[in-house]
Amino acid sequence: RQLRLVGPKGATTPRPFSVGTLPDLEEKEPNDRPEQAQRLDTLPVTVNGVLPTRPDIDTFRVALKKGDCLVVSGES
Repeated sequence: RQLRLVGPKGATTPRPFSVGTLPDLEEKEPNDRPEQAQRLDTLPVTVNGVLPTRPDIDTFRVALKKGDCLVVSGES
């Protein structure tokens, strides 16, 4: 979905907006290198973050067992 905020001074440009059913988790910096990877202990989860610089690399650590499937999706 697209979201636009409107106020007395005008309107913002439309921005992506999602409503989901998964728990939310905020990305924690620094997580640019493998040794700084943010642990995701509870799955499934939605991780919310920003790209303050380009390129920005974010690393995450998850525990999977043989036969598990990991799906990653991103929006810009």
